[in-house]
Amino acid sequence: MDGTIKVWDLNTEECIQTLKAHDGAVTFVICWNTTLVSCSLDKKVKFWGCAEDDSDDISLLYTHEEESAAVALGGMNDSEGKPVLFCSWSNCSVGLYELPTLEERGRIYSQKEVRAIRSGPDGLFFTGDTNGVVSVWKWAKADAA
Repeated sequence: MDGTIKVWDLNTEECIQTLKAHDGAVTFVICWNTTLVSCSLDKKVKFWGCAEDDSDDISLLYTHEEESAAVALGGMNDSEGKPVLFCSWSNCSVGLYELPTLEERGRIYSQKEVRAIRSGPDGLFFTGDTNGVVSVWKWAKADAA
């Protein structure tokens, strides 16, 4: 609720770093490869990575902001193997963003706020909204030119 993310050493069970991440409550955090991605009610998605010095500190790489609060995150590779980030927004939409550019690939609309996004096997992914509706999606194969 205080906008921070705490980084823990699993061996010692100690907090090794506290990130002043957001101006609002952090709603979701995922680790993707070597990047930490967080979203918040402050309408921002932030991307974190290891500092460029010799320390193990995590530092902010970049921020993406929209007009709605960010609710949930997910991600997977598309049918061509490109990484795509899913971000659910409080306006009942889910933005699909190509990584690392954050170019918007599309948007999924729901009747209620999507609070769960999960990837599955064979290009499937799932969204769950506050109405209790679970939708199953599949990446379309790219058209041969």
